Amino acid sequence: MRLGFPSVDRLRARQGSKWSKFPPGVLPVTPAESDLAPCPAVDDALRGWLHDQRYGYPLQEERGPAEALRNTFSRRMCVAFDWVPDPRDTQLTVSGSQALIACVLAYSGSGDGVAFHTPVFPALRSAVENAGRRPVPQPMLQRQGRFVLGEMTPEPGEARMFLLCNPHNPTGRAFDAEELGALARWIEREDIVVISDELHADLMLDGRRHKPFAKLFPALAERTVTLCSPSKAFGLGGLGCAILHFGSRELEKLFRTRIPPELLGEPAVPSLLASEAAWRSGSDWLQSVTGLIERSRNSFMEQLAGRAPGIRLHAPDATFFVWADLRGLNAPERPFDLMLRKGRIAASDGAHYGDGFDGFARFVLAMPPERVHDLVSRLVSALPTSRGIC
Repeated sequence: MRLGFPSVDRLRARQGSKWSKFPPGVLPVTPAESDLAPCPAVDDALRGWLHDQRYGYPLQEERGPAEALRNTFSRRMCVAFDWVPDPRDTQLTVSGSQALIACVLAYSGSGDGVAFHTPVFPALRSAVENAGRRPVPQPMLQRQGRFVLGEMTPEPGEARMFLLCNPHNPTGRAFDAEELGALARWIEREDIVVISDELHADLMLDGRRHKPFAKLFPALAERTVTLCSPSKAFGLGGLGCAILHFGSRELEKLFRTRIPPELLGEPAVPSLLASEAAWRSGSDWLQSVTGLIERSRNSFMEQLAGRAPGIRLHAPDATFFVWADLRGLNAPERPFDLMLRKGRIAASDGAHYGDGFDGFARFVLAMPPERVHDLVSRLVSALPTSRGIC
């Protein structure tokens, strides 16, 4: 399916945070949002909403848009990932960040330790800290140019829950069964709840297929809450809709006991309709998107390998991110500051992703080919070059 690419002027006119936060001339490659025109199925759903003037509160019972989304979620997980979650065991929320902090509040107590891998996307760590819990970061290891999961190192009882991000933000890793198996054994041994953030599951690259944690480890399904949304793959972040799936009725009951439903609010009708349309009718469009991301990733890495070999890039298995290590450059100031000041590039600062990642940056590459070339040229002009590429 042919993809559309709005002009820079059109992107800025939308007044979204990505293209409006910085002045003209700056190339934004953050936040986690593509530069593509919307999926046609989503456009059609929203045009129908406008035409029918469906501005009232959504019907929550059977036949309503919320129920339609829950059922479509279950069918989508079955077709895409061979996982059949019960649509009745779900909770709709307005955003992934809201879902994360609600789960932290529901399944841990004040001052409890909450473990997660680093580098970590800032919203996940913020959910832990803002809930009054104690972060227990677990650094990933670098082996043969890849970030991999190492052995879990908390003392017994130090962590009361675990936040998993798979596919991983920011490294783009899709963790394999062996890596996740070691984590699963630790989770079972510690007898804790795991929140599996799978927001980027639709963006698998190179023919890979996502394996939901609850599907991969049936013995742990009853202690797993899975977070899903079409927002990343289909560019629906501003509409606001995410789904929590509870692996057991006990988990769901505890969540509803501790989190009043009024605190979560309700996704509005257009977000429900757009999300349902994306998962129901957007597969062909999504296949074109993942093909574009693969080409953008390959072009970006190949060009920089020849022109700026001092930038060490980590090729993603999934997502539209490339995680870059800029520490090997002999830069007179922080590479991130140089990129913004000299290259006029607004990337994500690695310093926000955990201790030890100042000198890293995250780039979003869901963009037209000419913008990838522009990004490479700006990087080469802004940063000194040396050393090698992963």
